[in-house]
Amino acid sequence: MADDKGMSARVVDGNDPVTGHIISTTIGGKNGEPKQTISYMAERVVGTGSFGIVFQAKCLETGETVAIKKVLQDKRYKNRELQLMRVMDHPNVISLKHCFFSTTNNNELFLNLVMEYVPESMYRVLKHYSNAKQTMPLIYVKLYMYQIFRGLAYIHTVPGVCHRDLKPQNILVDPLTHQVKLCDFGSAKVLVKGEANISYICSRFYRAPELIFGATEYTTSIDIWSAGCVLAELLLGQPLFPGENAVDQLVEIIKVLGTPTREEIRCMNPNYTDFRFPQIKAHPWHKVFHKRMPPEAIDLASRLLQYSPSLRCTALEACAHSFFDELREPNARLPNGRPLPPLFNFRQECTSLYLSLWISGFPKLSHLTSSGEIALPEPATLIFRPVDYSQELEFNIFDLAAALMAVKRDMVDKFMVMDGWYINSVDPCTWNMVGCSVEGFVISLEMESMGLSWTLSPSIGNLSQLRTMLLQNNQLTGPIPAVIGKLLELQALDLSGNQFAGDIPSSLGFLTHLSSLRLSRNKLSGQIPVLVANLSGLLFLDLSFNNLSGPTPKIFVKGYNITGNSFLCSSSPAQICMGAPKPGNETISSQKASYHHRWALSVAIGVSCTFVIFVMLLVCWVPWYRSHLLFTSHVQQDYEFHIGHLKRFSFRELQLVTGNFNSKNILGQGGFGVVYKGCLPNKTLVVVKRLKDPNYTGEVQFQTEVEMIGLALHRNLLRLYGFCMTTDERLLVYPYMPNGSVADRLREAYREKPSLDWNRRIHIALGAARGLLYMHEQCNPKIIHRDVKAANILLDESFEAIVGDFGLAKLLDQRDSHVTTAVRGTVGHIAPEYLSTGQSSEKTDVFGFGILLLEFITGQKALNAGLGNNNGRVAQVRTLHEEKRLEVLVDRDLKGCFEAVELEKAVELAVQCTQSHPNLRPKMSEVLKVLEGLVGQSGTEESQGRSNMYEAGVCSFSRHSSDFHEESSFIIEAMELSGPR
Repeated sequence: MADDKGMSARVVDGNDPVTGHIISTTIGGKNGEPKQTISYMAERVVGTGSFGIVFQAKCLETGETVAIKKVLQDKRYKNRELQLMRVMDHPNVISLKHCFFSTTNNNELFLNLVMEYVPESMYRVLKHYSNAKQTMPLIYVKLYMYQIFRGLAYIHTVPGVCHRDLKPQNILVDPLTHQVKLCDFGSAKVLVKGEANISYICSRFYRAPELIFGATEYTTSIDIWSAGCVLAELLLGQPLFPGENAVDQLVEIIKVLGTPTREEIRCMNPNYTDFRFPQIKAHPWHKVFHKRMPPEAIDLASRLLQYSPSLRCTALEACAHSFFDELREPNARLPNGRPLPPLFNFRQECTSLYLSLWISGFPKLSHLTSSGEIALPEPATLIFRPVDYSQELEFNIFDLAAALMAVKRDMVDKFMVMDGWYINSVDPCTWNMVGCSVEGFVISLEMESMGLSWTLSPSIGNLSQLRTMLLQNNQLTGPIPAVIGKLLELQALDLSGNQFAGDIPSSLGFLTHLSSLRLSRNKLSGQIPVLVANLSGLLFLDLSFNNLSGPTPKIFVKGYNITGNSFLCSSSPAQICMGAPKPGNETISSQKASYHHRWALSVAIGVSCTFVIFVMLLVCWVPWYRSHLLFTSHVQQDYEFHIGHLKRFSFRELQLVTGNFNSKNILGQGGFGVVYKGCLPNKTLVVVKRLKDPNYTGEVQFQTEVEMIGLALHRNLLRLYGFCMTTDERLLVYPYMPNGSVADRLREAYREKPSLDWNRRIHIALGAARGLLYMHEQCNPKIIHRDVKAANILLDESFEAIVGDFGLAKLLDQRDSHVTTAVRGTVGHIAPEYLSTGQSSEKTDVFGFGILLLEFITGQKALNAGLGNNNGRVAQVRTLHEEKRLEVLVDRDLKGCFEAVELEKAVELAVQCTQSHPNLRPKMSEVLKVLEGLVGQSGTEESQGRSNMYEAGVCSFSRHSSDFHEESSFIIEAMELSGPR
């Protein structure tokens, strides 16, 4: 079936696509072409969204499988997708075959875009590896990202389109060829400088920070940011910035990049004036990824994910990054042995050069052939007008291409690394191994170790702006072209490791900008040219292992190597050289050079092996020595420090308790350190918290904190069994809670344990309130927890609430109203005033308790709650509370087993606790009174009633996966802003 992008869209009758539904339309009929009826049978829906649906269909006439995107034509919104897709044609962009309109019985008009069918998406590929608990192989990451950048380079330069919604769901992958295609241009737009655009665009995880800051005059660099997010996701296996809303998204970005400076904010949005952000340092990129991550991948990610849009590299610059060097190797193939998809056919991108080129003598550019290539009459002098340059630079682009084609013609390319070099592609700057300046001049040829043979063409002298020429480790023969001496801009020349013969051209002495000249391991003969020896600006000259002869001139080069030339004389007078042997046949000299080379190689291998053995011994000895110290020195270096009823454990004791801190005993870990399950000699189960950074506080402060936590004794506070403190370690020992935490019981399915019913949730909330009340009003100094959340409310054998995890707790004198510290805690549970100012008080814990109540009511985590009155779940709860529609909030696992009056009071209490201003929130004593009123005076009778209800099976509280609210395809857990204080 022939493509028909330029046709006028026709209207057909068609209802919603279902399996077996047939849609017929006609194509052709223009310019005398015959009309043709095309029928499609809908097979299945492959995608849905706010735009409409995408379904897979089969053409009944040809049997071809296509994808049809059906979009409702709403006059309130602009739809540019058809207009843009008609002008795009690229291997890495989904292609449009034709289009037609359809109507329904309700007189709704739909646009149907018939596109090529690609069976998989990047999102599904990522999900496959995630389900298998694997990361994507690095070769596929390189292959996919390179093609993504190729597609972006095309749409950004040729049609000038910004995608504005790049994400794994909008990137298609052919599972057989591994070819990647960009799709879904429903949000795409041609950006015009000075024209305002909407900032609320792009999916959240991949939204550039300038969009979050409300910028309306942005550039295609927002796609580059999205591509950087996709790269990080492919490397990590999960999103790098998993924000639940706009503010949380910015928080996630700040965690990695640090707080943006005023200059960076102005670069993102010059009209943004609110600079109140907590000062957080940037997280090192090498710590964001695992230790085995290649440094090239980390470098590329850091170049893409920059606050300032102008500092992000372009898509073409990303294609040229060293991270993709493996794809450019001649023998690069897929892991299954199949060839790579086409990667270096840049014909479409080349045409973009002419958007900034004027053709002398031709008023307009109207010489495009039917294949999309440029056809220009000869000769055509092109004047490049670079941005921000006042002087026009004239050059003949065809001379550059012709010179490179002559170089290709005179070489034997057995690995076909120059297959992408062809004269009709016009712009040599897109050719493999060729580098260009911003003005369009060829400035580098990097063709080292490419298996090239035969000769080097004298046409190389036409590349007048060449600065770097690297041809080492090939099999090139013949003389070195003397015209290289015309390349006055040359800075690095490396022809070593070839079979060049003849004299060294004296013209190389005219290269005054040259800093490195390497001609070693060839068959060069004759004397060292005096002009070359006099290049005082040369940093290194390597003429070793050739057949050079005659007197050695005085060499003014700072560093040089002429060893391996048996016929060179050490002194300049000719008389002394008369008795020296003359160069014989090249075989003898080659054998001598080979002998010296083998001798040097043997020495190098011997030294390397010795060094490797030493390193291996050192690697084996260090762990043994450290483990030996762990078993000996820690016990001896314990401080003499005891606190009343608390047991002082030695480090050796806790090693035995936890099985030498076996990874199988790990219960959890975070910014504070690692938590292990252990068993004391008396068979008592305990939890050992091993702090990650023992040097974060001084000895006296640690003792004070342990003493205060140890003296805070209450039935609803986690009791401290003991501690361990050495010069290198800080450990705390707590009792083990068999029923886990509230978060576990609310969000995980327990087959053998009943979930929490309504009465039990209220009783747990009551116990937590009692524990917090004791900390706030009955301790002196009072204790602020600063991280109240469901995961930190533990449950003992009787499901009694135990407030735990005092890693972020802070002591506050009774006379002080608040304390100012760096912002720490869990996103979604942090009070607004603490997040914005760093000031925390007991009202900070009240806010967290209000979020906890919402989790009891809804059964879901509440990351959206930390945004004040106007955002997130708090605003939603307020609205539903005012509208008396509280049944919408209730956890579906409760199956309606709750009292409506109690629900209303609980929601009202949660709303009061989550007021944006701390002075409007109640004290914990007031919260406790409300909860006690809910429980009533007959707590024992109600408890018995609850037991009977479980036994009778009145209400079922088992959780099913279908009951979850699937707001996202990703499971994003609450993340800590930092570790302990």
